[in-house]
Amino acid sequence: MRFILLALTLSISACADAQNEDFRTTLEKRLNKSFQDIEVTAVEEAPVEGMLEVELNGRDRVHVTDNGRFMFTGTLFELSETGAEDVSRRRFREARRKGLGKINLDEAISFEAGDEQVEVYVFTDVTCGYCQKLHQQIQAINERGITVHYLAYPRGGMNGQGVALMQKVWCADDRRAALTRAKASGRLQQDPEACNDPVKAQYEKGVAFGVRGTPSIYTREGEKLGGYLPPGKLAAALGLDAAQSGN
Repeated sequence: MRFILLALTLSISACADAQNEDFRTTLEKRLNKSFQDIEVTAVEEAPVEGMLEVELNGRDRVHVTDNGRFMFTGTLFELSETGAEDVSRRRFREARRKGLGKINLDEAISFEAGDEQVEVYVFTDVTCGYCQKLHQQIQAINERGITVHYLAYPRGGMNGQGVALMQKVWCADDRRAALTRAKASGRLQQDPEACNDPVKAQYEKGVAFGVRGTPSIYTREGEKLGGYLPPGKLAAALGLDAAQSGN
């Protein structure tokens, strides 16, 4: 009986996958009649009966009726006794929580606090002005008990101007020093040997997490704290050092 149930489950799953692919193909054709260069990259169940959540071009999320006829791009809120919650934000937070838990920190560039109280993950780009400003304050951030794990996110995509430099940073023997120099001067003293760098993989993870710009700061639980925050405000957002939130 157990084997029959397993076979039935696999059969139902295969049919659902096939229907999903048919829906994606149909929806993509309809979208391309009105919009240019649209690719349906994911289709998931929405919390509203009769609707699906559709990912376009690997990053944008829209809601579509399950017959593919109507689409809307606004924020979907779930209302309850505790208040309104952004459904997409909740989904991204859960995806980030799971994804950040799987990150190999050996592939991040970490600046550890001496008396660590909390960790944050920061998607960064060496050519981003606010990323540079944040890094200028890394010592003050660490002094507040905050460890920073940097992940690569070329804001112009994998064809952007900062990609080559970021790949060199991640291939350097001393990646911390290389990142600091790259953000300060836009170059390295000498180019390291090419390696199997994680820049592309980290960029794709950022896209999956809903990263839209740099810096993007996240807690270990997947909550987005924002973009650039000075040390005091970052500490306050994490529930630390609230008295100095303006610094």
